[in-house]
Amino acid sequence: MREIIFILLVLFLGCSSNSKFENYEPKDFREIKLPEEIGNVKFEYSGLTIFENNLILLPQYPFSSENDSIGYFFSIPLQRIRNYLKKNEYFIPIEVDSIKINLLELQQFNSSGSGLEAIEIDEKGNVYISIESYSFKKGFADAYFFQGKFSADRKSIKFDKNSIIQIPSVNHLPNLSYESLVKYGNDILFIYEANGQNISNNHKTYKWNLEQQKFSEILFEPIEYRITDVAKQSDSTFFALNYFWPGERELLKPSCDSLGLLKNESRVSCFQKSVERIVKFIVTNEAINIDYSFQPINFRISKEGSTNWEGLAYHKELGYFVISDTYPRTILGIIPNNK
Repeated sequence: MREIIFILLVLFLGCSSNSKFENYEPKDFREIKLPEEIGNVKFEYSGLTIFENNLILLPQYPFSSENDSIGYFFSIPLQRIRNYLKKNEYFIPIEVDSIKINLLELQQFNSSGSGLEAIEIDEKGNVYISIESYSFKKGFADAYFFQGKFSADRKSIKFDKNSIIQIPSVNHLPNLSYESLVKYGNDILFIYEANGQNISNNHKTYKWNLEQQKFSEILFEPIEYRITDVAKQSDSTFFALNYFWPGERELLKPSCDSLGLLKNESRVSCFQKSVERIVKFIVTNEAINIDYSFQPINFRISKEGSTNWEGLAYHKELGYFVISDTYPRTILGIIPNNK
């Protein structure tokens, strides 16, 4: 009994936090109801971005059938969202537009555990995608980078079959890969899904230079739990979805959470709680670091259980758009900016 008390005391003291964020009032999101077909869980939405005043929804599985070479991304004009939010008609679905894509070159990723994971679109209409390809034989997922371009009328995207490249892996955890990417200048930064203190001793990620056509390493400050999507805020900062389901405790091996602990909270209780929040990072040429001056935005945990948020987009006026994949259902929501 004395030994058990000693161990608990060590865990308690070892994970106490000096974080200045001691008032963690959770935030509620406002749901933007999707039409039944668009909100179907079969799409398993995996990313969001904003392009030319439209919110773009990325399905992990845009394929309509095994043999179909045509699929769709989805788009909602921001003005339509503004009008929807003003009406407060919570149960009426918003109108959603379709973006046609040629999937002929992506059929190799049309399988369980694989699919499209992240999207970024620059001001010229160039589209950047990360793809996960899970191998049952290997027991882990490879990641790929793919490029395309919007048509002049913005109604379709054509991908370049010669642009696909494999992204070097920073780890080989089951069914985890690069779920986020963001463009800074001529570099595409790839963010691996698991970056915890106990995952690896080599905390880094990769960036791809579009001019030089080569990868280079960049340091990445460890953060516990998963990073499931990111959203650019400025030329040197981005927000990130930071998610933890306690059922993945053994997989993610979480350490002390300097951002999330209440003062004097023990490790034991911390690792039994779901975490759904938005955090912020600062980007330099040498490293990607947590912005400790930004108070994380904590989601109020649903009574249905953890919500697997997979997509994030940020708009300075409107706020933070989020989307879940299938758990507990497909949800598109927004957390308005504090006024």
